[in-house]
Amino acid sequence: YHISAIQTQTISYFALNSKPFESGRHPAMEDPQVRLALAYLTPKQLLLSTVFDSSIKPIVGLGHLGPKNSKKNPDFQPEKAIALLKKAGWTDSDQDGILDKSIKGKSVRLSLKLLYNSASRISEDLISLLQGNWLKHGVVLEKKALVSSVFYTELQNRNYDIALISFSAKYSPAHLKVS
Repeated sequence: YHISAIQTQTISYFALNSKPFESGRHPAMEDPQVRLALAYLTPKQLLLSTVFDSSIKPIVGLGHLGPKNSKKNPDFQPEKAIALLKKAGWTDSDQDGILDKSIKGKSVRLSLKLLYNSASRISEDLISLLQGNWLKHGVVLEKKALVSSVFYTELQNRNYDIALISFSAKYSPAHLKVS
């Protein structure tokens, strides 16, 4: 037998469904303040150092806006997150520990569905840490593991609030050559 290892580079990111009404998902995701608050509630370096190793650093920019238009990725600042959520109308009105808001006359809890590919054990660990952290601040994260074919169909149909997406590529120093 001959066993060889292929060094890979993996990028993982959370995709936020900013058009929830198209798919019947959570209305909070339409609000840019809520999406920014979730970024402030995410302890990126803690997640990376716990699930991977402490030498890994989070990506600097937010979104797919390109280098000239990218925004700085917010550091973990739960106080800012809570202030943004409160400004957007999310409070714990019933004192159950979960943020809620009246939308069209109905009380809606800030409970978001996060999809991820069930083939990834790392995704499960990462999401469990995130889930516990967000819950401390009143945001419920319902994780849903799906087999690849169903996962990608759900992404195409925008049937998610948040999705953890990862992709890997073969890596070698030859790929880094600059001519």
